[in-house]
Amino acid sequence: MRKHALRDQVGVEHDRYDVVVVGGGLAGVCAAIAAARAGLRLALVHNRTVLGGNSSSEIRVWVCGATSHGEHHYARETGIMGELFVENQYRNRDGNPYYWDQLLLEKVLAEPGIRLLLGTHVDEVEVEDGDQGRTIVAVGAVMAGSERVFRLEAEQFVDASGDGTVGFLAGARYRTGRESHAEYGEKLAPVEPDDETLGSTILFYVRDAGHPVRYVAPPWAVDIASTSVPTTRYISPAANGCAYWWIELGGDRDVVHDDDQLRLELQGAALGVWDYIKNSGRFDADDLTLEWVGSVPGRREYRRFVGDHTLTEQDILAQAQHSDTVAFGGWSLDLHPRGDLRPGAGLAPRVLGRDLRHPPAGALRPRPREPVGRGP
Repeated sequence: MRKHALRDQVGVEHDRYDVVVVGGGLAGVCAAIAAARAGLRLALVHNRTVLGGNSSSEIRVWVCGATSHGEHHYARETGIMGELFVENQYRNRDGNPYYWDQLLLEKVLAEPGIRLLLGTHVDEVEVEDGDQGRTIVAVGAVMAGSERVFRLEAEQFVDASGDGTVGFLAGARYRTGRESHAEYGEKLAPVEPDDETLGSTILFYVRDAGHPVRYVAPPWAVDIASTSVPTTRYISPAANGCAYWWIELGGDRDVVHDDDQLRLELQGAALGVWDYIKNSGRFDADDLTLEWVGSVPGRREYRRFVGDHTLTEQDILAQAQHSDTVAFGGWSLDLHPRGDLRPGAGLAPRVLGRDLRHPPAGALRPRPREPVGRGP
């Protein structure tokens, strides 16, 4: 028996950069543009074919940022994120998600120092151990649609993958789940540590077709009427997109390992809500039709790298200032129940701490140690 790999058959394309950014969500896009404007040569590697991550047209989560939906009247993004916001407000007042995709792509392509590799998944990391600790030397990646394979060397690497893939493969220390109350003294923490996380969500959009449209639900659609959802959640034929953020599953599972199964279950949940709107008789929805259902689960959390500073509940509620503050944010501490679609579930999330917070650079530098904690 002989083993054949794509790398062996098509060869590996080698290149060297000042920086390699892995992940083309908003963090990765901003990091790449900032590096390019500083005169650096870099590769931006993203495993989807559309930039934007959770904000892209594939998932369609609103970008709320520091204003927290207008709650902070005098807070706004500055820098590159602010630039993107202002341009989008000018071009795209209706919030068309495809126009947002185009804007992000345009901004990245406008920087001559960025080599953009879309549809490219990083699956290898080369490291060296020395006197100063562990250093990433290169990453290996596959562009699946084109059957191309890359080895990308760089002086610096930015893991903006969302799942922490690069740091995980490099042996950075990370955690998943929830720490106990005793570890940091956080009031919202459980008594005992566990593996619970926030889950993933799939959204949907509807439109008025101008004539009656029949809807027959597939067998995998969830029977929403048999759950507590109709009495605990907002359902309306006028609602779209993020109004259905509560269609969330996976908090009691591994949201990455079980992503494929969760996608089917989440689509079944979204279609179940739509079936309830169309066919329960409780809504005026005869002329409405389903325009779009997400095919990529929007993940809320996974690995958290352990850095020089751990941002805690106390930091956020006290609006703690740090000497190495690098950004600010305005969203709340937003803890969700782990399974809204179970019978008897549907409790409201715990939301508090809607003040601005100030994450320090020390929270962004992972410690170069072997993985520990409750990771997979």
